[in-house]
Amino acid sequence: MKYLALFILLISVSTNASNSWENYLNLPTPQNASLVNSVTNSSQIESELDILEIQIIAGDLQAINLALRISEWLKQSAAVSERLSVIIGRSIRSFPKKYLIALNLSANSNQCLDINSNGLEYVDRIRAQMYETEQRLKAILSVNDTELTLIKNTCANKLKEHHSFLKSIIGN
Repeated sequence: MKYLALFILLISVSTNASNSWENYLNLPTPQNASLVNSVTNSSQIESELDILEIQIIAGDLQAINLALRISEWLKQSAAVSERLSVIIGRSIRSFPKKYLIALNLSANSNQCLDINSNGLEYVDRIRAQMYETEQRLKAILSVNDTELTLIKNTCANKLKEHHSFLKSIIGN
């Protein structure tokens, strides 16, 4: 009987682990976001990102963390990676501190992931890209947390470099 109970518990735990993404989609709380330990690269994942995007726009730190983790897990999928980059990038202006905190906790913190990802709306609109870059830089520089100083400076420098590059394109 003990072994049967242990077996049922193990099945329950493994089922919960494999369904953590589905659990998050059904109830997108910060706690459920923190429990997601893998996502399969299914044909549905791109449309499922809408729920994650809504939570990021709402300022959920765990959702930003989750998006960064998913982008690491699904690097082979260009469409999903691009979508995640844009979603994460859009969080910077509204929640620069949360972006920096999430980035600081990620495996690729020194790369300032998605800092310059604007989305298709900005393609061929260099001045709009420059404006967005300026606004992200302003947001990043507004963070006054000594624990985030290193990542803040790294990201600010990347934004400045990108802004200079964009400026060189239009010749101003």
